[in-house]
Amino acid sequence: MTEHDHDEHHEHEHHHEDHEKYRLFVDNREHKWPVEHITGLEIKELAKVDVKTFSVWEVVPGPSDDIEIADNQEVDLKGHEKRFITGKKHSTEG
Repeated sequence: MTEHDHDEHHEHEHHHEDHEKYRLFVDNREHKWPVEHITGLEIKELAKVDVKTFSVWEVVPGPSDDIEIADNQEVDLKGHEKRFITGKKHSTEG
């Protein structure tokens, strides 16, 4: 019985590795994602922030404003690696 468990664990590790295709950064931490699209909610879960009180933005290089991503909005990860930041909703900065 234990031999079977060991084999299954080994297979799982290999399988997991093959499917992490897309690379993204959330709050400067690198993450791998297995599919081409990710939602705002899934990005928050990767960042381990409170999904109700935090928002997520896609970082736009250059002088443009970053783009806020809604919880149910999908972002295409194909092409260049995407960068996201999270922050509290409606934060007031002095």
